[in-house]
Amino acid sequence: MGYDIKTIEDAILAALKAEPLLTSAKTIDTYHGEIEDFIQQIPQLTIPLPAVLVHYTGSVYEAVSIEEYDETPTFTLILIAQDRRGKAKLRTGIYDLLTACKSILRGNNLGLQIGKLKPVRTYIITTTKTISAYGFDLSTYFADA
Repeated sequence: MGYDIKTIEDAILAALKAEPLLTSAKTIDTYHGEIEDFIQQIPQLTIPLPAVLVHYTGSVYEAVSIEEYDETPTFTLILIAQDRRGKAKLRTGIYDLLTACKSILRGNNLGLQIGKLKPVRTYIITTTKTISAYGFDLSTYFADA
């Protein structure tokens, strides 16, 4: 069964919002822009932090037959933490956010007929004295006709 990206993205948001592990996150939403633009906007962010933003970053397709293919979409969670008390507290905040997101989503099919979400990579987007932003990529798969 094929899914549209919005359905999967909405299911990721619902899973994150429903989980007590993420009660520290003040913003859980989608992001639909360029990561490069986002980096420049971080000093002027007006959303409450810490934040988890879900961003669809693309799909890979594998032909199964002439009319059928498997789709492997990737979603990036943009994790943002802020702490004015120093780097040690900032590191703790961002790592706690990352650990919670991994625990919630790794191996989760979100109640859909898709493959279980699997972590692809974690990477730093940017860091300043008071704000850290990391990317956490997850992928799934489903058959589409």
